[in-house]
Amino acid sequence: MLIQEFLSEPMEGVPAIGPDSDPLRSPWLLQECQVLDVRIDALRSTAAVLLEQRAAFDYLRGNTGIIVMRGIRSVDWKIAGSPGALTAWAVVGATVAAGSEGFEVSIGLSPNARLAGTAETIEYYAMDANIGLIIPDYLEASNSEIRSTVATWESAAVPIERSSLRSGQY
Repeated sequence: MLIQEFLSEPMEGVPAIGPDSDPLRSPWLLQECQVLDVRIDALRSTAAVLLEQRAAFDYLRGNTGIIVMRGIRSVDWKIAGSPGALTAWAVVGATVAAGSEGFEVSIGLSPNARLAGTAETIEYYAMDANIGLIIPDYLEASNSEIRSTVATWESAAVPIERSSLRSGQY
């Protein structure tokens, strides 16, 4: 299945994540993941964050992750300063909290950025995408080398486990 297919509807048949390794309930587990892309599907009121997990701490399964926010109320991307041409946006902190309009997600990124969103439902999927074992060097590799060694929305992936938070559940 393609990663972009996770945006269309929840994947119910994927096994649940154990409580000790759930990044929605323990967001510090996302530490050192890299944000590869953010996609907004306005027709479905859905936003998703594509994560590179090979650089993350060893608590997460799979080489790729995706956070899907359904029933979005807001999505915000802020950068302090000027980003480089290609930037590895590493997660340095994350929070997930129940708020008045649903769940509020905030992801602090290095260097100097923040991604935040509010949604009725949040899902996380760990998966193995059809990519290699080595993370590319963004300063040395060509664009085609980078795109062939990190997941994209069009990458084939096998889901490993999932987690979800729905309004009134947290």
